[in-house]
Amino acid sequence: MTGLQNDPEAQIIVRATIDLARDLGISVVVEGVEEFDELGALGFQPDLILQGYLLSRPITRGQIASFDAESKAIRAEIATLVGSSRPLRQQQA
Repeated sequence: MTGLQNDPEAQIIVRATIDLARDLGISVVVEGVEEFDELGALGFQPDLILQGYLLSRPITRGQIASFDAESKAIRAEIATLVGSSRPLRQQQA
């Protein structure tokens, strides 16, 4: 994901990979989401599972219970960003 927002070719590859997985009925986990700009480059795609430092640093099994409460603010900010973004799609000419 690093630099996705600045690399049109990488966006094409990511878009094609996500579309292929969807067509095959496979869930997509996007790893390495570390910045809001990277998340914004993905656009509004609520079926994606996100993983990366933007959401949380690695946690132990014992920290999972408190993760929900502690992550509400960042999840709300992400939901606002994602909800206002358009899907990562090529514009039709």
